[in-house]
Amino acid sequence: MQITETSSPLKISRFRFIGLVAVFLAFQVSSYGGFFDNHFSHMLLAPNTSLDIQPNSLENCGSFNAGLTIINSQAGVSYQIFSGGSPSGTPVMGTGGNIVVTSGVLSANTTLSVQATETFAPFESAFLTETIPVTIYQNPTTSFAGNNQVNCGLSIALNANNPLIGTGTWTLVSGPGSASFGNIHQRNTVVTVTAQGSYTFSGLSQMAFVHHQLQTLL
Repeated sequence: MQITETSSPLKISRFRFIGLVAVFLAFQVSSYGGFFDNHFSHMLLAPNTSLDIQPNSLENCGSFNAGLTIINSQAGVSYQIFSGGSPSGTPVMGTGGNIVVTSGVLSANTTLSVQATETFAPFESAFLTETIPVTIYQNPTTSFAGNNQVNCGLSIALNANNPLIGTGTWTLVSGPGSASFGNIHQRNTVVTVTAQGSYTFSGLSQMAFVHHQLQTLL
């Protein structure tokens, strides 16, 4: 490329390459009295935006940190997760192989994207084409099966708390006979047993990790 003399500042555009390229540039200024010669080399690296990200979707019960695997990352490129347009977590340098990038704490449904940034000036960046949808399910209401009750018959109305999140389910834990529930998902359903004795019933909210028991004497 040849540029004629001008009194205005000169701007030489940067060429774009995909991948890591070693470029040897020569800049020569000539005049009537001679010329000035300057040669230098520069590493040009444009992020590859078509890299695969795994997994392609995420689901979790409650808040969590998402880990994304970048397949065949580029050496000389850093990778940063974005959640809803904002950076999340810490960037990780590419190695030429697979790397794992971790987000900050995610507590609501979102879409994750990954920004790739070259580590050579002018630090060109671009988002990978693939995006990752994240679905977060709220933890169910902690279940409470109610206080112990004493009854002389074979039937009794249970009295669990009403879960705001999730679905409650009654089960028979122990007892001398069998039991049938009017509605196993109704918090105050009536349970009928086949023999008198001490029974323990469990009221468990769907997806809950703990449950409380109700012991009733019939």
